[in-house]
Parts: sequence; structure tokens; C-alpha cells
Amino acid sequence: MRFILSLFLIALLFNFQTLNAQQANPNNIGSVKGLLKDTVRNYTLKSATVSLFKSDSVLVNYQLSNNYGEFTFKNIALNTKMYIEVSHVGYEVYRKAFTIIEAGQALDLKMLVLKQRDILLNEVEIKIPPISMNGDTLEFNAAAFKLDSNAVVEDLLRKIPNVTLWGDGQI
Repeated sequence: MRFILSLFLIALLFNFQTLNAQQANPNNIGSVKGLLKDTVRNYTLKSATVSLFKSDSVLVNYQLSNNYGEFTFKNIALNTKMYIEVSHVGYEVYRKAFTIIEAGQALDLKMLVLKQRDILLNEVEIKIPPISMNGDTLEFNAAAFKLDSNAVVEDLLRKIPNVTLWGDGQI
């Protein structure tokens, strides 16, 4: 029984040593920071989505820029090609590639300027029915009926469906 307990304790101690060996060396990391601005009005862009990718498009981390348009990514591995992608509503997506080459390097991308994106909407056509019933009253839009320039009310009434004009002018 003591042998099994001793073996278990040795195995447990070995596992802690292995876990400790797998922790990242704080001297082998860097950071990157930047400031987001608008091209037209030079506004800082708050709440923009800033994503950090490896060069093979694997997402490493992401965050929103703060109220001053600033962002910071820490614990970036050395000698790994990466890029930052910034997106914000109404702006074109911005990408910037970089590599941290020195341990403890704090790469400052300075000011990243995002270009406004024009959004073209499809046309909207509003159609109003030419005739409607409002209680016991028949309402019609005279502009919806094509008539000659010298037409009279009688000509308009003849074009309205379900309205009959008698020869003596009665409706």
C-alpha cells in the first residue's frame, strides 16, 4: 500500500513539473497597440472591432476599441507573422500585418485611419391605391387616372371602376 501511495505522489509531482514547464516564458512575448481615427472628420473611433489573426487566418484574440479609439493586445508570441483587422459600421475593413521580433517589444502602430464606406440602398417605390373606401365614402386619387389635359369630372368618373354614369349625367 505504501508503495502505491509513494508511486502516486511521485507521479503527481512529475505532473506539476510538466505543467510548470509548459507555461509561457514572459520574456518571449510582446504587445501591440494603436489608435483608430476617421479619415474625414479625424474622429476617434470607439467600439470598433479589432481582431488579431495569425498569418494563416486563425483568430488569436479580439476586442473593442475604448472610448478614445485605443486598443492593446498583450502576450503576442515572438517571430510569428500576424495581422490586425479593424472593422466598424460605415467604414471599410482595415488590415495591417506585423511581426514582433524582440522580447518585450511594444509595437505601436500609431494612428490607423479608417476610410468611410458608401452604402448604396436600393430604390423604394411607394404605391398608393387609386381608390379606397372610408366608411360609406368612396375616396379616389384623381392623379392616378390618366386623362386628357382638357378632361372634365365626367371623364374621370367614367374611368373609376364600379361607378356608372347614366346618359342624363346621374351617377
